[in-house]
Amino acid sequence: MFDTALKPVHPIDLRTYLVADMATIGAGDVVRIIDEAVAGGATTVQIRGKQLGDAELLRIVTAVADRLDGRATLLVNDRVDVYLAAREAGAAVHGVHIGQSDGGAEAVRERIGVHAVLGLSAAAPEHLAEAAALPPGVVDYLGVGAVRATPTKPDAPEPLGWDGLAHAIALAGDLPCVAIGGVGPGDARDARAAGAAGLAVVRAICAAADPRAAARALREEWDRGRTPNVLSIAGSDPSGGAGIQADLKSIQATGGYGMAAVTALTAQNTRGVTGVHVPPVAFLRDQLEALSEDVRIDAVKIGMLANASVIEAVASWIAGLASRPAVVLDPVMIATSGDRLLDADASRALDALIALADVITPNLSELAALVSGEVAGSWEAALEQARTLAARHGVLVLAKGGHLEGDTAPDALVSAAGVVASFESPRIDTANTHGTGCSLSSALATIYAREAADPVAGEPDTDAWAWSARLAHEWIHGAILAADGLDVGQGNGPLDHSYSARAGLVAPRRDAELDAWWGDIVPIVDGIHGDDFVKSLGEGTLDAARFETYIAQDSVYLFAYSELLARAGELSTDPAEKAFWRASAEAAIATEMELHRSRGAGERVPASRETARYLAHLDRSSGEHAVLVAALLPCFWIYEQVGLTLAAKNHDGHPFGDWLSTYGSPEFTESTQQAIALVQRAARRADDATLARMRQAFVLSSRHERAFFAQA
Repeated sequence: MFDTALKPVHPIDLRTYLVADMATIGAGDVVRIIDEAVAGGATTVQIRGKQLGDAELLRIVTAVADRLDGRATLLVNDRVDVYLAAREAGAAVHGVHIGQSDGGAEAVRERIGVHAVLGLSAAAPEHLAEAAALPPGVVDYLGVGAVRATPTKPDAPEPLGWDGLAHAIALAGDLPCVAIGGVGPGDARDARAAGAAGLAVVRAICAAADPRAAARALREEWDRGRTPNVLSIAGSDPSGGAGIQADLKSIQATGGYGMAAVTALTAQNTRGVTGVHVPPVAFLRDQLEALSEDVRIDAVKIGMLANASVIEAVASWIAGLASRPAVVLDPVMIATSGDRLLDADASRALDALIALADVITPNLSELAALVSGEVAGSWEAALEQARTLAARHGVLVLAKGGHLEGDTAPDALVSAAGVVASFESPRIDTANTHGTGCSLSSALATIYAREAADPVAGEPDTDAWAWSARLAHEWIHGAILAADGLDVGQGNGPLDHSYSARAGLVAPRRDAELDAWWGDIVPIVDGIHGDDFVKSLGEGTLDAARFETYIAQDSVYLFAYSELLARAGELSTDPAEKAFWRASAEAAIATEMELHRSRGAGERVPASRETARYLAHLDRSSGEHAVLVAALLPCFWIYEQVGLTLAAKNHDGHPFGDWLSTYGSPEFTESTQQAIALVQRAARRADDATLARMRQAFVLSSRHERAFFAQA
């Protein structure tokens, strides 16, 4: 196997992918154009010279490689021989991109080695399914398209369009996909929505007057993402702890752009409300219409509406919108301080507005008022009232148990059918909870606007609401936990809305939560449990020769794995984390290898194809701390989960009892929990691009784990 490929310093980054097509560049300076594009932000460059001879293409590839010096992933289109010749010459070329007629992905992988990058073009459903079924480590990514008709691919099949691209990417399984064919500036949002990991462009850069500026614009468009516009319709709190002031802080902290239409002005501080002034309703209508005529509104949080006229104005405005945004209604009737904020007529007028909302977020007193009942004295009673309210109006209700007694503070998202999702946090002993309801509801609206595939599609996404409620719950818990660090007023002080920014955390995202990652790999873990090797090992019927094959490859793996664990320690800037990864590296050699030797593992054998590919993936992840620890985690987490199942099958006289006992050790479970916590912290601090690479590395490691078990 030829394996002298330059190792990339991180997994391939597909965000801004330049196909440097020699026919498009023509007489232009190829090296300069590519150099300028990379300086502007191109992350991957594929050199395509279909009309060039091998010698001329090799000259261009080596010249570009010398100029780039590893600043971007550099690939050769189709011509495996040219890639191999460039590598023999010492050029910093990372791999190849091939089509369906270029010899087959597995055969090409054997030629280029485990460390080289291999991309594959695929558009037809059968080709996508075949690519998804390949063993891990064969193909690194897919180029999927054409999205639109393109002059650089006149023989391409019927364009997919964005819906077709989304369907194709779904067929590709875990493989990252770059959208190609007729795409360019202005397409990043649609490509991301379809699930693409990047845009591959030709003319947008190759034919640009300023390739650096063109690449920069494409990269910035991709990285910018989409910040939702979230409108708070609520009253004002001059102390800054509640009302629109709290809403705007919460919206910004959870990743949105905040806007506000003021329904009432209050005179209040942390000790209570002393006065309320309600501006003319016509002026509220003017505020709302001015916004909807000009600004895309992705979500609306509704708070204090002082009287029936105000409520009717807001309901009329929402009902008249051409595109209905997500609506969260916090029926501000009774403040945390106990003050009544809504008169009786307004309370009765709420019914029509509730029907226009997606989620209602009442406190216990408000929940009781809305169902004409007594204030719930137990969590079970609160959930039943929430279910009643949800059924009455066809909405979701976020029931909040913060005012109940107990060591925990529960929340639950409730539908007419019952609890959709529930969450709880340790109760915090603090008086500084002013504005909690306002902050939670605006955070919920904002996170949903970011998490839902289309927050103005009309049909609510219950799964996205459940995740948004959970993330908002966790965020508000942190804001309350940090509240005592502020010094505002002498009564019920405000939350610390800025705590997460000071801690270096990015706005809450489902993709940064590790139990969402685990959900992604459940089919892989189920497959490991169902594979013959693991089943036979647990039952004690595994052939001894197969077990010897496994432990021989495990020895090969562990030596390299320990070095990568040590590398994670080197890359960390936290002393405690450094110590953990170093201790894990020592355990991988000392503890595990002692068991291997007792089982007869002698001299090291050559790495199998599966072992080599797994280690190459980990090695490729080792240039970036966050990506490396994400790639290492499945060897903790999957090993522990599978191991607990195997350990439960251990018994006296089991032929592999000594091995199974190691799976269920409390020490390894504790180490696994530490590893999960460290990766969780890294994920919450990662920017979106790094987070995408982390998840990609985690899922691919999980696929390698299954292949590693199954090889025996």
